[in-house]
Amino acid sequence: MVRDRTRQADRAGFLFGAAVGVLASLPLLSPTASAEPARSVLPALETPAACESVFHTVQGFDQDPYSDTMRGARGDIFAGSGWECRRASGFIMIGPANTASDAQFFEFGWSLGHVCGRQSTNSSPLPYIRWSEDGVGPNFCNPLDGFSLAQDSTQKMRASDINANTTWGGYIDGIEINGSVKDLDFSRSEGRTLVVAYAPPDANYGVFHDLQEYHDDNQWSQWDDVRERRNSDPVYRFDRQSPNDHRVVNP
Repeated sequence: MVRDRTRQADRAGFLFGAAVGVLASLPLLSPTASAEPARSVLPALETPAACESVFHTVQGFDQDPYSDTMRGARGDIFAGSGWECRRASGFIMIGPANTASDAQFFEFGWSLGHVCGRQSTNSSPLPYIRWSEDGVGPNFCNPLDGFSLAQDSTQKMRASDINANTTWGGYIDGIEINGSVKDLDFSRSEGRTLVVAYAPPDANYGVFHDLQEYHDDNQWSQWDDVRERRNSDPVYRFDRQSPNDHRVVNP
């Protein structure tokens, strides 16, 4: 990534009204995935409580000196199909207080199954936002109904506060999704990719391509060096493909 001197000097010091419209989401060609790997079919768990009892996550980040000053992250994210309980994939923007128990964050992505703990289920990927307003209180999660995505498709997704006004939003194909905007109290973050599988039966498969980031220099640029940031899954592994591409796979 090329950074101008102004950006370097400025940085030298550091998870889901009426709708405005229905987004017509078209599958995009992906160089890394067109369908999920074959796997055994297991019965769906029937209660949201069972889904929330156990989860595993794999996260990636850009390992460079500016990884914690992002105002936005975007890229092509594979939206899957199979589920038994609940799955999710997207971006999570972690605020300055980034310890495990004291994290402010904004998360935007897609989910299958019991989205945000609802009793009903979604069989097609549904956008959602999840956030913490102060890093101390509870986490919140909202399904973004009306924007169902195609199964086994690749979606151009983005989570950002490019105006630096602490107002974060979720975008698909450059269109801000109605209901996705949250006013938090941070505008810089450590941007991470995210896959989450709730309860052991669910697959944590994920694909992230052409990852880009937004900083104070008012332009998007590619990630320099995507690396694993966190992995609590006993089976699925982070698989780096290039400096700005990675998968999460069952080896």
